[in-house]
Amino acid sequence: MPMFIPLLLSFLVVPLFGYSQSRRDAPVTGPVSLPIRNVSLTEPVIRRGVALAVGNPPQNLAFDVNPNVNNTFVYDSSGLCDANTPPIQCLGWNGGAYEESSSSTWMSLDLSKDDHTKELPSFNLTTDLFGTDTLQLNASTSTSKFPFHVPRGRHMGINMNSLGLGRDSTILNALYNSGTIASRSWSVFAGLTGATADHQMDGNLVLGGYDSAKFTGDNHTEKIASNSACPTSLVATVTHIEIESAGQSVSLLGEGLGSAIRFCIDPSFPIITIPEEAGDIFREKSTVADELGRSFGLNIYGLVYAANSVYKGDLTLTFQSGLKITIPNHQLVIPDISIDPEGNTIFNDTTREVLLNPLQEINKNDMPLLGKTFLTSAYLNVNYDKGTFAMWQATPTTEENLVGIGKGSAGSRIVSNNTSNNTSNNTSNNTSNPTNSTAIAPASSKFKISTAAIAGIAVGAAAGLAIVAAVTFFWLMHRRRRSGHHATSPIVPQADTAVFKSELPAENVATSQYPARYNIPSRGLQEMPGDQAYTIDAGRRI
Repeated sequence: MPMFIPLLLSFLVVPLFGYSQSRRDAPVTGPVSLPIRNVSLTEPVIRRGVALAVGNPPQNLAFDVNPNVNNTFVYDSSGLCDANTPPIQCLGWNGGAYEESSSSTWMSLDLSKDDHTKELPSFNLTTDLFGTDTLQLNASTSTSKFPFHVPRGRHMGINMNSLGLGRDSTILNALYNSGTIASRSWSVFAGLTGATADHQMDGNLVLGGYDSAKFTGDNHTEKIASNSACPTSLVATVTHIEIESAGQSVSLLGEGLGSAIRFCIDPSFPIITIPEEAGDIFREKSTVADELGRSFGLNIYGLVYAANSVYKGDLTLTFQSGLKITIPNHQLVIPDISIDPEGNTIFNDTTREVLLNPLQEINKNDMPLLGKTFLTSAYLNVNYDKGTFAMWQATPTTEENLVGIGKGSAGSRIVSNNTSNNTSNNTSNNTSNPTNSTAIAPASSKFKISTAAIAGIAVGAAAGLAIVAAVTFFWLMHRRRRSGHHATSPIVPQADTAVFKSELPAENVATSQYPARYNIPSRGLQEMPGDQAYTIDAGRRI
């Protein structure tokens, strides 16, 4: 081959591939957005959660966003419910039942013979099932040989299928190590779950970035810090909790509670818990009739009232930085929703549930929780690489403007992926932006040589043009096969087989245990107040 051809190839190839020495160093494909919506399971069962598919062929399941745990938990038909709960009702509570025997890609693992056993003090290695399978995140992103924990009983902090997003999250690690995302970070907007269609909306979970269309204004930022009373490590200080009473704002922080309360943010918990004293003030100042009792439905232990005599105002929380998050009444007060023994999602139109749980009895001294109800009105971003989390007032919208977060160091990769007609975003205001880095366009996975470049080559090396084109073509095809970046093919990062993570912060594994979670009653059939029950179909966002 003439000497000028390798030299010419070097000028052509180096600008295109000089940055791609390894898959990890290649430009990331951007953040991964997952819908939070009603998921249709076995007819007639529907369950709201992160919509994911497991196995081959794919099995559609609903998942909680769960930073209490690092691993991903999925229930099968043998898990969680007691003997009084019909299997189809149990399936609804759990977000679906994964059938490992129906998946051709399921591989069972015996962790009792594995070196990782020492890291898993909270796992029941004798009865629970462990293995790997394909996890389909969305139409363009999946991971094969991904580790799943299949519980055969109740686990603290696991109320349904759970996507583990703790500080050593297996899914964040898999996506980061494969080059799919540029940071171990995630953001969530729970969507709207009101009683009427105009107050219902799908939410989203973004891995490796955030959705700038979903929030507005300045943020409140805290450090992520281990706390034995808050397994998520997301603790925020609230200085005011206010309701509306007789046209005035009334504080729920009585003299006994001091000037501030620390709350644990837990996206897997259904509602908001408040101190018992704050609950007493709410009952006194909300100027409504006495409650009918507590809910035993999906939003466990909220306050149930007659529909014609329930609280009509909003709830506002003020954080230490001054950020105010207002939860409108249409998200705070909703029908009392449950799942009947036939698997139907039902509610009673004669009652309403206020999604507040005043702590009492064995949970009286627990740290209060800000759960899914809070995240209908707040946008949460968690960045483990920076060790911080941030909150904004949410702006409910179906538009999506994804922005990737890098590690924050020089040269970190930030990917912008606009998926709506709304081109504006909040990245220009550093006080409102999860990262101070600049958003740049994603690199294209299609490599092209310009017409001008081809013309120049033709003039300078006409005799070798055909050889150059052929060699360049095979070079490109070889690189694209190795990198795995193809415009029309899904990204398939490989998870580390059998790597299950400890479910406690590493520094606390030996000495700490989870605090007692809320004492949830049996999930058997519960009598619903009133005499009018309605069935919710998959079109309702619950």
